Amino acid sequence: MSFVIPDSVLQKLVCSECNCYLSMAPVRVTAEGLSVCGRCVVMEECDEPEPVRHEAFEELAKLALFPCKYRSGGCKEHIEFNNTDGHENICKFKTYQCPADSKHSCGWSGTPTEMIDHYKERHESLILTEPFFEMDIKKNIEEYFLYAVYNLFFLIQFQCLIQAGKALFSVVYMGPTKLCDEIKYRVILEREDKLKDMSLRGPADVDNCLSVDINSLVAILDHPNNIICHVDFKIPQNIIDDYINKN
Repeated sequence: MSFVIPDSVLQKLVCSECNCYLSMAPVRVTAEGLSVCGRCVVMEECDEPEPVRHEAFEELAKLALFPCKYRSGGCKEHIEFNNTDGHENICKFKTYQCPADSKHSCGWSGTPTEMIDHYKERHESLILTEPFFEMDIKKNIEEYFLYAVYNLFFLIQFQCLIQAGKALFSVVYMGPTKLCDEIKYRVILEREDKLKDMSLRGPADVDNCLSVDINSLVAILDHPNNIICHVDFKIPQNIIDDYINKN
């Protein structure tokens, strides 16, 4: 029978790298006596001893239930040792680094709902009330737009690489990863007068990126003055109903 670890003990069972609980194997101990969980890669200098796997701890940990690493955000789940990864990937309290951080250096992280407030405060120009924006393909640029529909949150990335002659697009659903393959999207690149357009399609997951050759795009659209990027979502009705009911 599994037992819940008391808080007084939990505060000592924390990874020295990511500050999460030591709830994922392999748990290793460095030459300095620091514990590292299985989420992290131990980076040691060549002349340092190899980290040692703490197999005795792992055997004891199999008898315990660990809190979710998003406990401080409100999650009350307790998970068996080495099963935390599955839950943490779908946890509704999962936090995200601000996607605009690489450009704006704000260092913020939080839930998708909190991210809306953060964007309003720090990156208001990157909030989309409708799923379209004007593309700038004349200079190197990288933008992370935030868009919400049916209480579902999406990160829309646009990147223009002039030297490579490429425009890159990705749409990421900021929620349980198991739903990413079910949510599809289509990127429609069109002239401002909508006389000609070009479409790209993909699933809303972090590993999916769509690419288009800029010269080909300009030729297909007949050398437009402006290009509008419109994202058309295809979200299953059961997901829409579920999130509307939850919120």
